[in-house]
Amino acid sequence: MRLAVIAALLLALPQSALGSTGWSAAVTIDPAASVTSMSCPTSSFCVAVDENGEALLYEGGAWSGPSRVEGIGILTSVSCVSSSFCVATDFTGDAVIYQGGAWGARTEIDTQEINSVSCASASFCVAVDTAGKAVLYSGGSWGSPVSIDEGRELQSVSCASSSLCIATDGSGHVVVYEGSWKAPVEIDEGNDLPSVSCSSEGLCVAVDFEGNAFKYDGESFPWAEYAKVDPSKGLAAVSCRSLFCIAVDEHGEALTFDGASWSAPSHVGGASFLRIVSCASSSFCLAAQETGDVWAYESGSWGAPKELGGGGLSSVSCAPASTRCVAVDYNGRALLYSGGYWGAPSQIDGMRRIISVSCPSSSFCLAVDERGDSLTFDGSAWSAPATIDGGYELESVSCASSSFCVAVDERGDALAYSAGSWSAPSSIDAHELDAVSCGSESFCVAVDDAGGAVTYSGGSWGAPVDIDRSAALTAVSCSGPFCVALDSEGDALLYSGGSWGAPQSISSGVYTQALSCVSPSFCLALDYTGRAMVWNGASWGAPIVAGVGYSFGVSSASCASRSLCVAVSLNGEALVYNAPPSGSESPGTTPPPSEGGPPPSGGPSPPEDVAHVLGVKVHRRGIKERLSCTGAPHTSCRVVVKLLVKERPRGASKRKAHGRRAKIRTVTIGRASVSVSAGRSLAVTVSLNTAGRRLLLHRHRLRARLVTIQRFSGGGRSVISKRAVRLRSPKPKRRGRKRRGRPRARARHHG
Repeated sequence: MRLAVIAALLLALPQSALGSTGWSAAVTIDPAASVTSMSCPTSSFCVAVDENGEALLYEGGAWSGPSRVEGIGILTSVSCVSSSFCVATDFTGDAVIYQGGAWGARTEIDTQEINSVSCASASFCVAVDTAGKAVLYSGGSWGSPVSIDEGRELQSVSCASSSLCIATDGSGHVVVYEGSWKAPVEIDEGNDLPSVSCSSEGLCVAVDFEGNAFKYDGESFPWAEYAKVDPSKGLAAVSCRSLFCIAVDEHGEALTFDGASWSAPSHVGGASFLRIVSCASSSFCLAAQETGDVWAYESGSWGAPKELGGGGLSSVSCAPASTRCVAVDYNGRALLYSGGYWGAPSQIDGMRRIISVSCPSSSFCLAVDERGDSLTFDGSAWSAPATIDGGYELESVSCASSSFCVAVDERGDALAYSAGSWSAPSSIDAHELDAVSCGSESFCVAVDDAGGAVTYSGGSWGAPVDIDRSAALTAVSCSGPFCVALDSEGDALLYSGGSWGAPQSISSGVYTQALSCVSPSFCLALDYTGRAMVWNGASWGAPIVAGVGYSFGVSSASCASRSLCVAVSLNGEALVYNAPPSGSESPGTTPPPSEGGPPPSGGPSPPEDVAHVLGVKVHRRGIKERLSCTGAPHTSCRVVVKLLVKERPRGASKRKAHGRRAKIRTVTIGRASVSVSAGRSLAVTVSLNTAGRRLLLHRHRLRARLVTIQRFSGGGRSVISKRAVRLRSPKPKRRGRKRRGRPRARARHHG
């Protein structure tokens, strides 16, 4: 399998993106698939679409990587009738058809956001939007939007045939199509009906967020049966085939319907918020979370989750004295950095988590994974995975050359790669080994989660030595016989002259595991929040914020030289350091100000305190976010939290004259600022402002972005969290009739 350097996705890091510190802005090179919809016409073919405008295909039991659907924005829905015909829609009112193995050109079919599409055949589909309108696809072309549910947002549509479709809205109504649209009928007073599925003209099922299911039997319209099937509430989606249905809820539970009765809800292992489900038959269904986790239901039971798209970058390695690096992720993919560009992710290890990679040269890399497999890269292609450790998770690998590598595992075993073959695992430590680094073919150091280090010298491993009694060791990097180790408390330890020094705090107690040493006089460490620290041979520099626009979760770093370093994160981001033009600075130092002038701009001053987001809760009129601050005593973190939505100006159609799109603006619908004392946590509430309340009242549902920003005393700032959230307006009670209900609010975390 070849790394596609010349690929559809090439992400450049131009010099203009570099701040005065030499670090680039953060670039997402391995995005997760934020799945919004999925459709399975058969058990061997499914399509998932996501918020990045990408589609993923499930064929023959395996998922493809995400591929961009050209010209399309956030994809909202997909419907397939076979492996040769699908329709996907986006939030700007466009539709695109998948035919003959490829996606066609987009077609504008509506001026509103389309929530759902359903196809009964390759010649008949229906799409519904947020303004209560429906659009029919018939005979190869789309009709005009028709109002079928005035003043209400249509949530879902399902077509059993070209003569029967049912649409549901956000206030408990259904609208039936039988050659023409009927008047809306209320079946669930005031409640949101997020999903409906029709398997034939004899069975349609709709579900609501109160845990109710409604069945239409094709005879006694409107809806013959109603049942409280999910006591925990929160039913989000349903899919039916023949007389079989599966419904899923926001608590990660699923329940089945056999045509007569519903099963009790059962938890799907590892799921937290299921909102998508699609069944090809009673023996095959797929369910998904917005985070990209997918579960398969086969022959009556749920399998383990699979993560679509990038699962978070786990490791990066740059060949010494080169401009070539390789990064790997937790979803079996590798990416090549060469000549200032990142290539597209390449699937090299199924869907397995690749834990570590090491590249001693531009023409050789070795990676290890969670199942005890290794893979090699010859500069253009990856080998197939080969089992070397009997199913145990390999935690780290380090190669001194293309003919000598060492890997360590979760059992405390080490394995040596020599002249193309692996030795059997050998126990060297009673604890889990977290990292290994080889300064040469005759010298390596491995560190464990109990503060111990083990040295390989002269062809054999010594006994473990306790070097850090206070914390687990997270990383080690060696250049010749000189090494640096990091621990989970933000301390560094130096190995020089055959002995270890005492732990020294370098990142104010923040978790640090990204480390790379080029020589005894140059090492780079980055903490979890993206701050960089440099060892200059005598001391560690103060932390500076490395990446502008970086979110959170640095996992690995590697330096090819003093002038090129790369760091990667669990969010799929990459930060690249290129030496500034003077060439005298290091990636963890700020260039001195010019004589008589102000300090250089382009990067924030070194922060003494770092803010963290601990949790988010969505409630009726806004967002509550809990924050903490790590730093020195008597200091604090200044944080601003914003709630943003994208909005087209009132009265503007989707396209202006001369074919141009109407400008979409970003509107702040809530804002709060707070100062958090170091060592403390507090909750801040972001309430909806007048614009937010007006939009929520009008739309009933808002898809917003919660952005948390830390401001530093030197004038800089850093985005520490971005999360997609959904707000739902409370439903008004009707006079004279008592009902129970609650406003719905959902949040999806992107941390």
